[in-house]
Amino acid sequence: MHWLWLFFLKKREFSLLLMLSLIGLGIYSVLIIPKESAPEVIIPIGIVTTVYPGATAADIEELITNKLEDAIENIDDLENLTSISRDDVSSITAEFTAKADITKSIQNLKDAVDSAKSDLPRDANDPIVTEVNFADQPINIIAISSDLSPSAFTKLGEDLKDSFGSVAGVSNVVVSGTRERQIQVIVHEQALQAFNISIGQVTAALATGNLSVPVGIVSTEGVEYAIRFEGKLEESADVENLPITTQGGQIIYIRDVATVNDSVDKETSISRVSVGGVPSESSMTVSIYKKSGLDVTTVTDAVAKKIASLQEPGEVLASSQVLVVFDQGEQVRKDLYELVKAGIETVILVVLCLLLTIGWRESVVAALLYHFPL
Repeated sequence: MHWLWLFFLKKREFSLLLMLSLIGLGIYSVLIIPKESAPEVIIPIGIVTTVYPGATAADIEELITNKLEDAIENIDDLENLTSISRDDVSSITAEFTAKADITKSIQNLKDAVDSAKSDLPRDANDPIVTEVNFADQPINIIAISSDLSPSAFTKLGEDLKDSFGSVAGVSNVVVSGTRERQIQVIVHEQALQAFNISIGQVTAALATGNLSVPVGIVSTEGVEYAIRFEGKLEESADVENLPITTQGGQIIYIRDVATVNDSVDKETSISRVSVGGVPSESSMTVSIYKKSGLDVTTVTDAVAKKIASLQEPGEVLASSQVLVVFDQGEQVRKDLYELVKAGIETVILVVLCLLLTIGWRESVVAALLYHFPL
């Protein structure tokens, strides 16, 4: 090692250039490295969940779990396959090998599940494939309150989901505290009798109309029928104009036998916010998730810019109160500040110790070579 020290001492220009290069490389690495509050751990596991309301555990095993397992067991890089069949729910866990490309493996799992859908009972919900990801936590949680009607508040939530979803680096946006938009059809029993039609003909007309928003209930004389269709119609006026053919061949319309309301569903979640000790008020909560591997501070900065643009006059949040409850980017910045502060303090202490023992030139050189590249 003595010859190495002599080399650097004799080649002073080279030594200085090397130190400056290492310092520059260290600073560049700090600037470009993705910043996270916790390391991203990849777990090679996918979970397939299927809900079949009203089915027993034995039926779930025979009609769903076994058929999905037959389709999944032959996919590449599968190491272990386990399942749990309970009343109403089938849960299958697919564990892949450590060397597997998790993105490709999850896609293969989805393809295998899709190929088995035709063999599942019609009344069963579509299987849901999820990837185990401990880093899948919201980077921003935003509370928004506004003096709007329930329907308008729900529409605001849908607009915000689209707006934040378009931000670069955002993978998912979850809105809670709003009610799902719903078209309610309240059927009048006397009108049904007058036209000699049944409630089944009304629901058949709705199904033929191919609605694109959920029809929450068809109600007649206090009895509610829960139905749901997906498709083209989006406005209550379109629903009112759906035709029904009576037994005598006469063409009537939904509006002739029912009242159609553009409304919202019942509350399934409640979100409230209080600022400065004032009484809490109803709000919606917007949780924003980032794509894997991206710098959290970059994404949260982009979200902050989007919030500012949405609060400008004429935009959707111009008359709303916005509170950023959680900002992971700001938290990471604080952690980095404390880390850099501790590093600088350490360098200063090392320089002082070396200065007292071996001299100022040697202490500065040793401190720079040892700490700044790190």
